[in-house]
Amino acid sequence: MFCTKCGKEIDDSAKFCKYCGSPVEADTEEPLETASDMDTDVEVSEEPVFQPRNRKKWVVPVCIAAGIAILGSVGVVAANMAKAEKETPKKVVEEKKEEPKKEEQPAEPEEEKPTEPAKEVVEEKPVFQEHAFTPDAETEAGLNQFATALAWADFFGTAKVTAYDDAEFCKRFLFYATRMDYGTGRVLNRYSLEPASKLLMSEADVTDLLQNSLGKCDLSNMTYENGQIIACGGDPGSRWVEDVVLNNITQISETDIRFDGVAHYNSEGQNSGTGTFTITMTQNPNSVWGGYTLKNIDSWVRDLQGDEANTYVLRNSDGQYCTEKDLSHMCAYDLYLARNEIYARHGYIFDNPDLQEYFGDMEWYNPTTKDVPDSALNEYERANVQLILSLENQ
Repeated sequence: MFCTKCGKEIDDSAKFCKYCGSPVEADTEEPLETASDMDTDVEVSEEPVFQPRNRKKWVVPVCIAAGIAILGSVGVVAANMAKAEKETPKKVVEEKKEEPKKEEQPAEPEEEKPTEPAKEVVEEKPVFQEHAFTPDAETEAGLNQFATALAWADFFGTAKVTAYDDAEFCKRFLFYATRMDYGTGRVLNRYSLEPASKLLMSEADVTDLLQNSLGKCDLSNMTYENGQIIACGGDPGSRWVEDVVLNNITQISETDIRFDGVAHYNSEGQNSGTGTFTITMTQNPNSVWGGYTLKNIDSWVRDLQGDEANTYVLRNSDGQYCTEKDLSHMCAYDLYLARNEIYARHGYIFDNPDLQEYFGDMEWYNPTTKDVPDSALNEYERANVQLILSLENQ
């Protein structure tokens, strides 16, 4: 039989349930008829027998089922995570397999780069500021004498000093630098020379003087006597440089100075014009001109007056035949001017700016034409043109 309280099966003779301790009530009702005792023709309706509910009996299975469900969910999640971990690296591996495998090549040795020398740290020097320069008396006198020698070369030359080539410029400067030195002895004392109407110097001394005065030396036009160079000779006559005045001496760098100046020319006691110039010089302890050497003649403007303004290179080239002796004292540039002077007399307009500038300063020059044929020249002019041209070609 079953306990009416807990529903568990107990012994039929038990008075108390051994499971829940409830007293067992005796069943006084008659037993129901079985199917064998009943008439087979009678349809029997069987009703379910009520079984007392056992709460403790279903709690345990439910808990077990819930635990199994939870464990199953956890297992599914863990399985998915493991699957994801396995698939991810597999995908990476597959992607890598898509790239063609490069053949391994032996590594090339790295070229040795030349070691760069350490860069020298150069300190930036402040920008030099130009300022007025006040030389001492000895330096100023040396600069003035140097400018005076240039003025003599300009006044006595057919062309300005800036127009001569190096050879003629060196020859003219040497002549007047030594000729005008008799009063001061800067050049004579330096080279142990005595004043003379014809001054001779060795090539070495001339080279030293020119290099430390002009910064260049060209001896190709020099005249020699007994193996020495004739530095100067002859009498300049009644023409000379009256004086030279220096202005605005300025220090333009650590070593260079620049100054303006004007030279006054005199002919037979009369003012004959001026030479206005700007000169740059640089320091040189070997120079006799106050310790400075010529760096550049920035400008030189010659402005002559009176008869000097009408000076001809060859005054009579249109009225007499010239000889080689008449032209022997001329340098190549003077010959060039003398030949073109013949055409300038006829008003020829020059294309060369140096010729146009030179003859433009002459009062007699009247430029009127670009065509001066040989037929326009007289017999003297034609002959002199041919002679001068032959000497130029030599």
